[in-house]
Amino acid sequence: MCVRYVWAKRLDGISGSPIFAHFGETLTGISTIRAFGHQRRFIAENESRISINQRADYTQKCGCDRWLPVRLETIGNSITFVVACLGVWQRGSTYTALVGLTLSYAIDMTGLLSWLIRIVSELESNMVSVERVSEYAELETEEATGAVTRGGVKGTPAGWPSAGAISFERLELRYRPGLPLVLKGVSFTVQAGEKAGIVGRTGSGKSTLIVAMWRLVEPCGGHVWLDGTDVGTISLQDLRSRITCIPQDPILFSGNVRDNLDPFKQQGDEALWFALESVQLKVGDLSQSTACVSPYHAHRMSN
Repeated sequence: MCVRYVWAKRLDGISGSPIFAHFGETLTGISTIRAFGHQRRFIAENESRISINQRADYTQKCGCDRWLPVRLETIGNSITFVVACLGVWQRGSTYTALVGLTLSYAIDMTGLLSWLIRIVSELESNMVSVERVSEYAELETEEATGAVTRGGVKGTPAGWPSAGAISFERLELRYRPGLPLVLKGVSFTVQAGEKAGIVGRTGSGKSTLIVAMWRLVEPCGGHVWLDGTDVGTISLQDLRSRITCIPQDPILFSGNVRDNLDPFKQQGDEALWFALESVQLKVGDLSQSTACVSPYHAHRMSN
């Protein structure tokens, strides 16, 4: 019964996380869900996960929390009865004080058993967090699953990239094993200095091209060439420090303007002032000005 109570607590803790994860994902993609008319499917999925969690919660509270004290009381009373019988049986050869001391400890056995089981169940429930940390710690790093699997990390030429020529060669990508391909043999070339626009419906893979170029998800086939260098063979630090992307929604972090423009302290004052002057924001001191900029100016800053 103790094992069942512990596992009920464990199932209650494990089945609660998918509810919050699914709810957060639904809120993030609510516009897409409404656009494709999949409200009922997500509502049914949410109800299904809540139902699984409620089964574990009902088993723990109504089953274990009610039935477990009955079992513990039965065990404690049985121990007390056995001790009392032994005391009566050996009344002629045992001190009365010793029999009374034994009975007093036997009566407290029920509370001790209840306390012990609750401590074990709380420990088992809290160990879920430790298991998550251990699971995350054992995950392979992005570098290990990327360039290392392609023959090792190679150095980048000096001044790379110098021109900005991009070439996709039969690129294939899926977001995780078992899912269908998002990019299926995509091949195109953008010459240096050219401006190219990618048009497509929602979910067609436009943003996935940037994901593949930055190697946020490792391609499962094909190559991406930038100025004649395969981006899959260089380190992620070199790759992501040499190219950048202007997001659709500008984001400013807490702090001053300098921290937002140069978070890694790699640029001098002249470069930062030149960037601010180019977007007509050269006012005040970089270290004193806070990052309270309107979305319109933030978008101009990102450009």
